Amino acid sequence: MEVLEDHARNCGREPCKVLIRKQKIPLDRNELSESFPKSYLEIADGDLRFFQPQDLMTGKDIVVLGKKIFLYDCDEFTRHYYKTHFGVEDMESIAVAEKPKPIAPRITPLEYDKTRRFVITFYPCDDTVTINEESIPNSGFPGGPFLKRNKLVKPETGVPLNPEIYEAKDFHIGAEIRASGKLFKLVDADRFVLHFMEQHPEIYPENLIEIHRKSTTEELPSSDAELKERKDLLCMMRDDVIKKFGTSPYPLPSCLEPAFDLQYREKMNEEFYCANMPISPELLKKALDLCTSRNNITDMNEVRKLLLPALGHDHNK
Repeated sequence: MEVLEDHARNCGREPCKVLIRKQKIPLDRNELSESFPKSYLEIADGDLRFFQPQDLMTGKDIVVLGKKIFLYDCDEFTRHYYKTHFGVEDMESIAVAEKPKPIAPRITPLEYDKTRRFVITFYPCDDTVTINEESIPNSGFPGGPFLKRNKLVKPETGVPLNPEIYEAKDFHIGAEIRASGKLFKLVDADRFVLHFMEQHPEIYPENLIEIHRKSTTEELPSSDAELKERKDLLCMMRDDVIKKFGTSPYPLPSCLEPAFDLQYREKMNEEFYCANMPISPELLKKALDLCTSRNNITDMNEVRKLLLPALGHDHNK
C-alpha cells in the first residue's frame, strides 16, 4: 500500500507526490494483545493486523501512520475489483465540499503595542521626558531607549512657532501621553511622584493625589503580620548570606543600585538570576512578591530595604 498526493497545478506544494512509499501499513500499532511483551526489539508481522482491501471503502476514515485520511472516491478498476472479489456494489463517490480557508485575524500595530510596557521619566526642572521600553521575552521587541531626553510637544496644539509642551500636570495615573506617534497610558507611578504631587497641590487636584496614594499604599505592608513576615524574611536571607559568604558585606550587585524606583517583575527576575547573590531563589522570590504590586510593578526602594541589610549593607546610605 502506498499513498500519493494529488496536487493541483500551480498549487505551490512540493513536487514530490509520495506521501507514504509502498509498504505494509499496520491498521493500528497500538492494538496489541494483552500477552504481547512490554519490552521487545521489533514487532513481528503476526503481532499486528495490516490494512486489507476490505478496510479501504469509500466513506470511511482511515489512519495511516498517524495521518487521518477520508476515502471519498475510487477509479473504475477499483470498483470492478471490489464487485468481483467482495460483492460490493455501492462503491460510489461522495461529494466532498472543500473546506473554506480560515481567515486569520488581522492584528493591527495598535494591538501589538498593547503588550509593550514602558517607563516614562519626567524631569520637572526643565519639563523634559525620557521613555524606556522594558524588554519582555518573546515579545518581538528588544526594549531599551524609546525616546531620548527631550521636551514633548502636544500634537493637538498645532502651533509650530509657539507649541504647547507636556508639563508636570499632564503626568498622573490614568493620563494619556502621545510621543513619536504612539499613545501611552500611565498605569502606575513610584512614591516620588506621590511626594511631588503632595508638595504641589496647586498643580494636582486632591482626587488625583488620592488615586496615587491608594496605588502606592497597595505596595506597603498594611498589618503587623506583614511587617513580621518581612522581618523574618530578612533574618532568613541574612543567615543564608552568612552561611554561604560570611559576615563581611557582599559586593553590591548592579541591580540594587539606586538607578530606578520602579521595575517590572520579569526584569527583576532576570537581574536577580544574573547577579548570582548568595541567597536561595526561594527567598529572593518571596522578597519580590512582597515588593511587587498587583500591576506587576516592583518597588525597588522596598527591595533594597530587604536585600541591602541581608547582604551586609546599610540601606539608609
